[in-house]
Amino acid sequence: MEEIEARIAEIHASVNSTRKVKKQLEAHQELFASKAEWKEVATAGKALIKKLESWEENLVQTKQKNFQDVINFPSKLNTEYFNVRSVLDVHDPRVTQGAKDRFADLEKQWTVYKQEIQSLEDKEMKAYNDLFKQQNIPALIVEKK
Repeated sequence: MEEIEARIAEIHASVNSTRKVKKQLEAHQELFASKAEWKEVATAGKALIKKLESWEENLVQTKQKNFQDVINFPSKLNTEYFNVRSVLDVHDPRVTQGAKDRFADLEKQWTVYKQEIQSLEDKEMKAYNDLFKQQNIPALIVEKK
């Protein structure tokens, strides 16, 4: 149970972290959209946003807005961990072989997604930051009136 709780927390922390990055990229997109000299950075940012969204969509169901949406949209990895936890969180919490096997399956999936986001951070985000620096983009961009 503790391992499941830790994994759920790790997944949610990773998603929240990438959402913060995505928010920054979206702000850049808005600022760079009309600047021809920063088109390369805008294009790279747009591509990175898509990759982050694709990654997140494998971990949490972002389309669920109300209680009925659980039948409209498939569950994602975090929900699968919640399901294993709910099977074990009973008055007689014996850990069955089935629960152990399912947990092992989920761990394999999470390992893939964890490596994927690490690669995005190490390569894609670094490349974006390097490009941003090369363009010498100011920290504050004031639109001229």
